[in-house]
Order: sequence, then C-alpha cells, then structure tokens
Amino acid sequence: MSKAIESVSGRSRRDFMATGLSVAGAGVFLPSFAGVSETLGSALPELSGLSGRPSRILVIVELSGGNDGLGSLIPYEDDAYHRARPGLRVKKRDVLKLDEQFGLHPGLKALLALWEKGDLALVQGVGYPDANRSHFHSMDIWHTADPKLKTIRTGWLGRALDLMKNEAAGAAGMAMTSRLPVALYCEKTQLPSIGSLGRFSVRIDGRSQADARLERRLIRQNLVDSRGDSRAATERVRRSFSAAVAESDRLKSMSQAYRPDARYPRGLGDRLRLIAQLIHAGHGASVYYSATGGYDTHAGQNNSHPRLHASFAGSVAAFFKDLEAKGHADCVVLLAYSEFGRRVRENASMGTDHGAAGLCFLMGPSVYGGIHGARPSLSDLDRGDLKFTVDFRSIYGCLLERWLGLAAATVISEPLPMLKLLGGRRV
Repeated sequence: MSKAIESVSGRSRRDFMATGLSVAGAGVFLPSFAGVSETLGSALPELSGLSGRPSRILVIVELSGGNDGLGSLIPYEDDAYHRARPGLRVKKRDVLKLDEQFGLHPGLKALLALWEKGDLALVQGVGYPDANRSHFHSMDIWHTADPKLKTIRTGWLGRALDLMKNEAAGAAGMAMTSRLPVALYCEKTQLPSIGSLGRFSVRIDGRSQADARLERRLIRQNLVDSRGDSRAATERVRRSFSAAVAESDRLKSMSQAYRPDARYPRGLGDRLRLIAQLIHAGHGASVYYSATGGYDTHAGQNNSHPRLHASFAGSVAAFFKDLEAKGHADCVVLLAYSEFGRRVRENASMGTDHGAAGLCFLMGPSVYGGIHGARPSLSDLDRGDLKFTVDFRSIYGCLLERWLGLAAATVISEPLPMLKLLGGRRV
C-alpha cells in the first residue's frame, strides 16, 4: 500500500514532481506516486468537483482512548454500579434519566434533543471475542473488522468504498484527521485526509521556512508553467496537482462563504462543521471519518469525563441541528465508537482502566432510537470486565446493508446477525 510523502528535503522540484508530492496543511496527504504511472491521473481528480451529493452518507466519529460506556449510559438503579464506583458514580438525582433503569451522564445533556426525537440509538455491551486491551491492536481490529488481524491490509470502510459506485466527481470518502485512518485504507480508491478547509494547501516541503506566498507561486510555476520534461507520467502529475491548487482555492472559498445554523464547540465541532460544509456544498463523499481523543481516563475521570462528554454531545447536536436547518439531516447517519470500554471498578487514582465491552452511539433520522443490545451483567464479569453482548461487526453489517446498500459478506469475512438499528424516518 502506498504511503504518504510528507517532506522531500534535498530533492529538486523536478525530481520531486516525478516521485511524489503532498497536499498538506493540517494533514492533507496524497499517496506517493513513485514509479506508479497508472495511479498518477486518478489520485487527485477525485478531489475536484463538488457536485452530486449522495442520498445516504455515513459519518464516523472515533472516541480515541476507550470511552467509559458505563460512565456514559448509567445503570443508575443497579446497586452493583454504585458499589463498584463509590467515588466515580453519578448519583441518581444527577442522572439524565432515559427510562426506569438507564440514564445519560449529565455532560451528555445536549443529546437529549436527539433522544426525544427518536434519533439517538445507544448500543450497550459492544465488543468482540478475546478482547485486546491494547489501544493500537484493538483499534486495528475495529478498523479492519477482523478480530484476529490476519492478513487484511484494508479497512472495512475502504473495502466498502472499493465496491461502491461513486457517480459524483468528488472523493468517495474523506477523513478529517491528521492522517488517513486504517478504516479507510482501500485497494482501488485514493482518499484524502483533510484537517481544515481554511488551511488546505499544496506544499513543496513540510519543513520549508519559505514565505507562504512565494512557496505557492513556485508550486504554480513548477506544476502549471514548466515545460522542461515531456514524459507522460510527469505531465499527468503536473495536471493532477494543478487541479489540486485550484481545488485548494475553491475549498477555501467555500469555507469562507459557509454560514452554519448552529453553534459548534471547538475541536470535534470544528471537524463536524467541516463535514457539514462539504455535505451542503454537494460533495460526492459517501463516508466521512473524524476522531477526537482524551478518553484514556486512568486517573481523575470525574474531572475529564464531564468535559469530554460535553464536547462530544455539543458537537454532534450542533452537527444535526445545522444539517436539519439546511435540509440534509435525512441523508446522514452518524456512528460514534471507542476501541474498548473501561473496567467496572474504579481504580485507586479515581479513574478506570482498559476494559472490554463498551458503548456505541448511532444518530440520525433513520435510526431506531432507544437502548439496544442485551444489558451486560455488572456482577458476572470476565476478569473484571463487562462481557460483550453485541459483536461490533453486527453494527457494521447493519450500516453496510441497511444504509450503504452492500452485502455485509462482501466486506466482512464473518458477518453476524444484524441488530435492528436502522429503519426510522428515512430508511
């Protein structure tokens, strides 16, 4: 699989054009083109052309670090919860009650509007067999949909996008992250990773100290005006990256013109605002991927969790409010997940350690709102962890078949029975 080139110090610009270029600024990198002439003409044109908004769009939000699901969806009537967490527990009077057994952490208050509309599904007990408590390995498992991490070199979304026919001119999928996540690794499709429309740019060298205007002018001269090398491959690179410069200008212009109909928090809110901009502009992506961190709460969880919850809930609530005001909400389903949950018992540092089964959030008008999945026991544990009751691949299978229109078996090697998560106002 091709790798991104982030800098090319020591190379001439002509050599650089023949071997690789990065579309950078807040992490926008295109694959290396070294010696791969067949990919030269297709890598960047996928970025150009903001038209043909898909009728169904999947947005993924990765809660990196392992969100404490038991501290998010709280079994406030379960005495075992209160015994296991005498310092971390949320008292009954403070829980945002959803039914007679469960309620949300008060930091998730912004989600109540979605809940009351039936646009929020909470899937409890989500995991997989033989849970891995390593951040990196567990995240790879979620990204590839392969608990055994055998030989898969692509992500589950990458495989899906390779199968989908993207009739629009824009990229089939996009990541609002500093680098492309494994979940979007494709065999046939090149996908961009964009951190910020306002900083989207084409750069010669990531470590260059040159004035930005001079650097940009040099890029234009090398990519558009140079006639020094007539080799077909170089010409195709030149045309592709000339299109990238134009696309950079257009995306920046779009960013300046966009007026959101909701107040987004900073951080995750900035990235979801960017996704809303692209959807509103009619970009052709069917999948958008974003991430937010800080969920590895080994200590002081009562200090960090309220802030994390408020940022997440406020961001996704603003996102759907913005989309609804512009008439796009029915086109979108959002999945938020972590690589694992946390242990049931609090630790001596007033935090929680790496666990297994966790909580997934699904949002949108097409979602069957409510609490889904069998409730994990807080007394019948696996080495101090909740036993999973829902395999995460069941959620993926539902999204693939009921939303993206693909047979789960074509993407996931071991498809499992699907939960009834989709079928609301839109499906």
